[in-house]
Amino acid sequence: MPITKRFFGKTLSEISSELPPEKKEPVSESIVSSIQNPESYITLPARKHGSYEYPEIFVAKERTLQGKNWYEAQEALSAENKFMPTIKQYVDFLSLLKSGKAYDGNGAFVSKQELDSILDDILTVRNPWRAEWLDAQFSKQGQRLYISYHKFKQGKLEQVTESLQEYHLMQDKLPGISLDDWLQNATEQGLPSSRTKKGSLYFWHPRENHVAGFVADSNGASLYCYGDPRVSDSALGVRECVSAEGASR
Repeated sequence: MPITKRFFGKTLSEISSELPPEKKEPVSESIVSSIQNPESYITLPARKHGSYEYPEIFVAKERTLQGKNWYEAQEALSAENKFMPTIKQYVDFLSLLKSGKAYDGNGAFVSKQELDSILDDILTVRNPWRAEWLDAQFSKQGQRLYISYHKFKQGKLEQVTESLQEYHLMQDKLPGISLDDWLQNATEQGLPSSRTKKGSLYFWHPRENHVAGFVADSNGASLYCYGDPRVSDSALGVRECVSAEGASR
């Protein structure tokens, strides 16, 4: 499989009441001025998932830094006070896109057509292949697997290393798992749970000394936790993120 190489009935008034406003509360001018083209970002609201939480962040609509390996992408993002999305943030980002209701970095409503276009680029099974790095690196201590990623702590991003939660799915599904079930029931670390329903999304479980990414091509779409962090490719990039609170490493 190629990807393994790289790792109704409502009234008009009811419908109108469900539509989001054209503009959300203004974003801090200092934050907007720190990024170019804030309209090229999607605003991901602050979330809390058990012990894992993060503030409002901006997630790029498009991948950048193509051709850089995982380490190089991490360094390039850090130099610009940006960061790579964690698996859990990526889960929330995909869920937001699927909801059809989102705002850009200026606080302007993003059309459902544009959100669907972003989803199509990420998920649709077709060529050419598309891939993006995620902020998750796996290691092993004894017989136990660990995950390293960045968390927000007192306004700063800090790398943490945690034992992988025991109820995550620890076997490959080729295919597959249900995309919707994964998005709705992901663990705090973003991985599919052991009870995730069957579906068409490929899943490659975490391995020692590998990293996470999301891949799609003509063979399928895949949450890939078996990526080689040293690999680079012109189709492999990253969806850069910026904290609305200006957090830095």
